[in-house]
Amino acid sequence: MWAEPTSPTTSGSAYSGATIAPYSDMFSDGLRLRIATGVGVYSYTGERNAKEQSFSAQTGFADALVGYLTRAGPLTTKAFVGISAIEHDVRPHDPQNPVQGRAVR
Repeated sequence: MWAEPTSPTTSGSAYSGATIAPYSDMFSDGLRLRIATGVGVYSYTGERNAKEQSFSAQTGFADALVGYLTRAGPLTTKAFVGISAIEHDVRPHDPQNPVQGRAVR
């Protein structure tokens, strides 16, 4: 399990997640299940219609992954696949910002 908050001057975020090994201990080779989620806020300015415009945004994400861990001496290899969803809600709407809306992959 992990968690980390951040708070710089123009953005802030918090995220957490957990990885479990359902059929072995965490240090042995085997299947891994991982979930993670996070939220954040940020702001920026840009010139729009010959005026300086301020924007603020909220973002969030969630991941659900399945993977495998294997060890070879001091080397650890992990691979994960799964589904990820993210959303950016920018106010006011910024037509020049391609990172807006919701995506699931």
